[in-house]
Amino acid sequence: MPFDRQSWFAREDWASEAVLYQIDVRLFGGDYHTDLPAVIAERGEPADGLLAVGRSGHFTQVTEQLDYLVELGINTVWIMPPFARGVERAKGPGSPYAVRSFRTLNPEFGPEEDFAHLVEEAHRRYLKVIVGFVPNHMAPDNELLEQHRDDDRWFYQSIDGELYYDLDWWDTCKLNYRNPRVRTHITERLLDLVYRFKVDGFRCDVAFMPTATPLSARLDPHADQGGWTTFWQEAIPHLRAQARTWHRESQDRPRELFFLAEVYYYDEAVKLLRDGFDAVYHQYFLDRQTDKFSLALITIDIQEQIRQELTDLARIWHDGTGEQAARSRPLTLRFAENHDYARAAHRCGGLAQSRVATAAAFTTACVPMLLYGQEYGALVRPTITEAVDYAVTKEHPGRLIVQALQVQLFPGKQERQTSYRWYRRLLELRQRFDCLRCGEFYQINVRGDGGFSDVDVVAFVRWLPGELVLVALNYNIRGETRMLWLKELWPSLHSERCIGWKELLEQTGLPTKLRLQNLWKEGELMLEAGEVPILELPSCAVAMYGYSG
Repeated sequence: MPFDRQSWFAREDWASEAVLYQIDVRLFGGDYHTDLPAVIAERGEPADGLLAVGRSGHFTQVTEQLDYLVELGINTVWIMPPFARGVERAKGPGSPYAVRSFRTLNPEFGPEEDFAHLVEEAHRRYLKVIVGFVPNHMAPDNELLEQHRDDDRWFYQSIDGELYYDLDWWDTCKLNYRNPRVRTHITERLLDLVYRFKVDGFRCDVAFMPTATPLSARLDPHADQGGWTTFWQEAIPHLRAQARTWHRESQDRPRELFFLAEVYYYDEAVKLLRDGFDAVYHQYFLDRQTDKFSLALITIDIQEQIRQELTDLARIWHDGTGEQAARSRPLTLRFAENHDYARAAHRCGGLAQSRVATAAAFTTACVPMLLYGQEYGALVRPTITEAVDYAVTKEHPGRLIVQALQVQLFPGKQERQTSYRWYRRLLELRQRFDCLRCGEFYQINVRGDGGFSDVDVVAFVRWLPGELVLVALNYNIRGETRMLWLKELWPSLHSERCIGWKELLEQTGLPTKLRLQNLWKEGELMLEAGEVPILELPSCAVAMYGYSG
């Protein structure tokens, strides 16, 4: 059944079928974004050759792009932290993760009314809006330090008495969750964003750090020792309950808040899902995809990670009690690009490789995400703390002058158009097939020439009763076309026993002789009980075959 945006928007478990689009307002909403090919195609090349000059974006400019996001196939907008930024020890123009005040939005982006209007207009188009929140730290010149100068329990101190910060984030200072007033303040600020702007959820930066003991900070022996390690377990159910009550009292449609956690390690992901987060993400999936394109690490098995994640998610779900058992299944967010890393075309070695990585993120069992500009094959991403002057000229189409250096931002016009059509088609397929959004995931045992497992290829089936999509991804970068024998399948969540195509077709309720249509171009693939399908797959290619009864 095709995706129904309106009914999805009203569901309590909407997060399970979300497609995220991450936006840095400073870049997406500013003149940087006006160089996107869609705008060029609409307005044409200006006579003076100057396409854009500017510094910062505005909420209103993001609002103007909402129809574009709907057309692309996005249903959830992730706004990076839109709050007022600190100045003291700032990196460049200031990081969105060095927040001066959670009560005040960045004035460079426009008045608060503009952000409220952005959320309102998004909801009118059945787009959800989640906001980046930074629970672990603030800027050194933050409002809490100004308000509580005589109380040193709000922030951790280093051994020498200075404000403590994690890692190399010298433009921040770490909040002390041992202080119950800190926990109350953060909870109130999250709820305030729901009340004031009706946001639909939060992406919580380094969500595991607030409840972890700092490695080298000075600890106050008189500080509260209870409650801080279970902050999320207590805060998330409270926030959900308060939001539900408020929505009922305001006669607004009920909305379930979505909580997304950034983690660094897999065990942190499992813990935070048990603490009540809806979804987590970490870099393992992205790193393994990058490694797949490296000859030295070609045997790393992406499918094994997916199977392990799915098994753990199912275990968390079935073991859950109370609030957790009542909410939607825990999820993993996957992507080929995000704001912390270079563009996928750079990390993976080219645009073709980046599309293979993106296809994996959009067809495996997960919540997928795009980073602004990814759909046009963007090659360079200015960092979140980079001071940028923009000047794009007709003589250098697709080029951006960054601090007097010419850096190729987008590929040429034809490649941009090809890239956009490819991404638009991928999102169309996800909307068209329910099984790509919420179906079972069965790994395919792929055999190459000579009968050996083909380590360059990842292949799997997504299915629901009456519907099936087969996906094959060739990570080979040596220009080698693969002839693949699709032997048996591993039901990821059920057992380690392999099954044949006959058993799979019986489970789906589909005919035991089935023609799958090529979803990217002309062609078909025959599935027949007792037979081994054979598929030819070029280097750095994506194949998808589907059937819907």
